[in-house]
Amino acid sequence: TSLASVALEEYLQQLPVAVNIAGEWWNDAVKQFECGNLAMLIMYLNLFNDVAHTTIAPTIGYAPVPGQLPQLGGGSIGMSRYSKKKKQVEQFFHWLYSDEISRHLVLLGGNSAWPGICHDQNVLNLYPWFNLLNEKGMKGIRESQGSQGEPFNLRQAEIIIGQGVTNAINGIMNVNQAVEYINARIRNETGA
Repeated sequence: TSLASVALEEYLQQLPVAVNIAGEWWNDAVKQFECGNLAMLIMYLNLFNDVAHTTIAPTIGYAPVPGQLPQLGGGSIGMSRYSKKKKQVEQFFHWLYSDEISRHLVLLGGNSAWPGICHDQNVLNLYPWFNLLNEKGMKGIRESQGSQGEPFNLRQAEIIIGQGVTNAINGIMNVNQAVEYINARIRNETGA
């Protein structure tokens, strides 16, 4: 509770100097960053693809997220368990995740678990921040189960946290009330 209260208090303190962008996705924030209207932006590595092709690319500084524990995200590709073409899918995956194809996917703005991404000079010349993957390792998280292995609805928890933070932003609750609200609802509604 005390850690959450400090984090929420610090979040509220930075709001007066933060730019509020009402966009549905990262594009608006990236464009604002490219135009020099934002000094800092926290985002996924691969979403900086467009920035890498602008004139400001050489001036960009980058660092891991505070706390060194990013939230994992992104898309994935899979096969239906009912597929009758398992061999063909296996061949496709071997091709898709081969060093050569993974390299090209990254150069086109995607991301990959390909280990060579951190050592490929073409990739690092275009996206120098990808070297953070090598330096820091993959420590990101995306929980779908609780500490005892029980299923945990992370999406529902994110909605509850968002509502509590919104209540604090709008002055409906003070910081301690918002944190208690969040904790109580998470306990009650997600079984945590």
